[in-house]
Amino acid sequence: MRLFARKKEYVIFIKNQSNAPLFLTNYGNEKLSKNYEQALLQIDKQLIYWPTFIVHKCKQRYTKIYQYLIRMRKLTLKSRRTLVPVAKKIERRERRREAKALVAARLEVNIEKELLERLKSGTYGDIY
Repeated sequence: MRLFARKKEYVIFIKNQSNAPLFLTNYGNEKLSKNYEQALLQIDKQLIYWPTFIVHKCKQRYTKIYQYLIRMRKLTLKSRRTLVPVAKKIERRERRREAKALVAARLEVNIEKELLERLKSGTYGDIY
């Protein structure tokens, strides 16, 4: 006896008496109801001649799978943060470029100050 969840439906596989070599021929399958209580009643009906321990174990498995699928549905409804990978090499390169740009900006400011001082002092005469 095995329990599976396939594409939002529950299937119970019950072993036949024959000793068939293939899994599919060795087991007969029954779809279980989507309603939890009805599915438990179906398990009871299908496994009427099996030991109570195995019936109980099957119900526990069904409950576990049922709860697992409920959790999966809840998780798909929630919006989760997506992790974005950081390219370290590109980040490093950009930091280097920014540092160089700051140095260049300081040079430009110094050159501009120097030119303004020369202009004020009259070095260029009446050109400007």
